Amino acid sequence: MKLNKQSPFRQAALLLAVLICALPLLFSCGDGSVDHVNGQNKRGQFSSDFPPPLTSGPPFTLPFTISRNFVQLTDGTTVYINVDMIEGEYYDKNSPGYAPGDGIYDTNYNGKYQISVYTAIDQPKAVFTMPVTFERGKLNFDKQFQLVFDDYNGDGSPDFTIGQWGSGKGNVYQIYTVTPNAEIKQLPCDTLSTTSFDYSVQLKKASSNSFSCEAYDEKTNKTVIRTYNWQNDRFVLQLP
Repeated sequence: MKLNKQSPFRQAALLLAVLICALPLLFSCGDGSVDHVNGQNKRGQFSSDFPPPLTSGPPFTLPFTISRNFVQLTDGTTVYINVDMIEGEYYDKNSPGYAPGDGIYDTNYNGKYQISVYTAIDQPKAVFTMPVTFERGKLNFDKQFQLVFDDYNGDGSPDFTIGQWGSGKGNVYQIYTVTPNAEIKQLPCDTLSTTSFDYSVQLKKASSNSFSCEAYDEKTNKTVIRTYNWQNDRFVLQLP
């Protein structure tokens, strides 16, 4: 039987058609699922339609400034005060192993922090640093924030609060002061909790050297007003 010979052009066209039909099969190896960690398909293809990586927060390098502020000292000079993470990590609700809980947020900047003082906005090195420590160990913030300044003990120097999660009813706080020589000191204070979840709060001044705040009383299950007076170099909770 005589076979019909095909021209080289026809043979090339047929080969090209076979290759085009086979392309989907060539790239269909694997289960075709998405690698969420790397944000790419396991088949080796990239697509803007793929879900984002699990850890989807902004990249950051240490030290990472969670709070950037400036304030005037008693002599009128301006100093710049940062709250910096010096050791730690960022993770969010999409991160591998994420588990919600007390003081855990959708976004978390968790680690060791310090307060840094600069005398110029472009100064490369702080003139003073002080670690921030709470009983819980590492500090955790879900976003950047601003410090709120006031004079709570009547010495003329600016004071500020830093808070952390205390309970489902509000944060616990520490009070710090900026001394005339641009140093930071923690002001001793009886346990200070409020109904606020802000990381720095404005305390209501009751007098030149005392303040009050709204807090949740676990014994009575009620919201109460607590007053603190500056006595013997510490803020003392006044008994009702």
